[in-house]
Amino acid sequence: VDPNGSLAVAGDDVTGDFLVQAEGGAVSLRPAQPWMLSGVTVQRSGRALVRNVDLSLAWLASRDADGWHAQWAPLVLNQAGRRLGVIEAKFDRGLGANRTVTVTGKWSADLNALAKLPDFAWLGRLGRSASGDFTANLAALSQVDAKLTVVGRDPAQGITASVTAGEENVGRWSFQIPFTLTTGPQVTDLNVEGTWISDPEQGR
Repeated sequence: VDPNGSLAVAGDDVTGDFLVQAEGGAVSLRPAQPWMLSGVTVQRSGRALVRNVDLSLAWLASRDADGWHAQWAPLVLNQAGRRLGVIEAKFDRGLGANRTVTVTGKWSADLNALAKLPDFAWLGRLGRSASGDFTANLAALSQVDAKLTVVGRDPAQGITASVTAGEENVGRWSFQIPFTLTTGPQVTDLNVEGTWISDPEQGR
């Protein structure tokens, strides 16, 4: 539940086991099989956003001379036997003075399936599927880079975009999003630039 009490997540208990291996000064943990969580429901202010979604997570965590490492390999979301999406991600954090967290990964989503969820019907109008990758360096000043591809209902239609966002100072982000809209032979290139400011008194 979030601090304001407006977002709540519920589901069955998570059960599973994992293996611990120590070798050459390194320690690693991995599950004997993917962990399963079924019947996940997400509500916002009492309204269901996601209902009866099943999660499957294969993961790996380790610590060695370079630092801490973790991996989703992958996280899979299903509903009623239909795959909604897949996320693969790696997390690395150095030791000592190097506290930077690096996150890299890729994802894919079935927009038709997601459009059946409450409040997500608009995704069906974007296209059939979406995929992308991302890289983030989370430090005193963070940087995020991502790519997105959306395949339309007609394969000749689609959207491709790149996102670059950087934290100029605490609470102030600048971003640039060049993207291309393709409709058959027609191709349109656009670019969005802006600044996102978070102020405790005035909001965003």
